Amino acid sequence: MLTTRRARAFAWISTIPHWLYFSALRTDQGVWYRVVVWTSELACLLALLGLALAVTQFRRTKPLRLARRSRTPAGMRWHYITGAVFGIFTLTFAFSGLLSMEPFAWTNAEGLYVSRRRVSPEAR
Repeated sequence: MLTTRRARAFAWISTIPHWLYFSALRTDQGVWYRVVVWTSELACLLALLGLALAVTQFRRTKPLRLARRSRTPAGMRWHYITGAVFGIFTLTFAFSGLLSMEPFAWTNAEGLYVSRRRVSPEAR
């Protein structure tokens, strides 16, 4: 395949790190699978920890003022707010990546066999 220098540069900053497609890692399918599952699990755990910290730092005020709802200083308030919002996005992103690897093997259950005659139009 012919690629340009620009296409390879974009691949190195987008696709390759996102899918962990480093050639040294992809040569062994089992190791690559375990690394992807472990990093996804770690990302889910850290995102949950961050969300738990966001909930524990939240305090109720009356009347409703978002500026006084966090216990952080004024300079760190935006860090708290964006962390809480994007923490939910990060958790769902990491969890969907984990499920895309099918680590629990629930789709490989035995007894889910369909005979070829039922799905093939030539066999009817």
